Amino acid sequence: MAVELYLKSLSAKRVHQQVPGSKWTKIHAEPEQSGHRLKDLLDAIPDEFRSRLELEFRERCSAELGAILSRYEGLFKQSRYPYEETHDLAQYPLGPLMMLSAFLREFVAQMVPVQRIQGT
Repeated sequence: MAVELYLKSLSAKRVHQQVPGSKWTKIHAEPEQSGHRLKDLLDAIPDEFRSRLELEFRERCSAELGAILSRYEGLFKQSRYPYEETHDLAQYPLGPLMMLSAFLREFVAQMVPVQRIQGT
């Protein structure tokens, strides 16, 4: 789940929404891409960030980010319902997943926030 949230945060936009009957606005974030497909979430990240993300991952981990993410497609659903007979969490190696999560945490933490405001 952490991997998905980090990816969504990299494409999120700040949205200002008028509070009905007041002069106030509610501010929240919306990811560019909804859903749980990791490759789609990666593709939704603006090019300026995605290219840097992929380059840093390649340099640090000697692997392609998209290929690693593809190995974990479906994990979110499988982990939510591990008791179902057809779900096998053993197919998702924990070591690379933890490395991926740690990399994304560090990448997101060192980023400078960028204003992208969209009104509704």
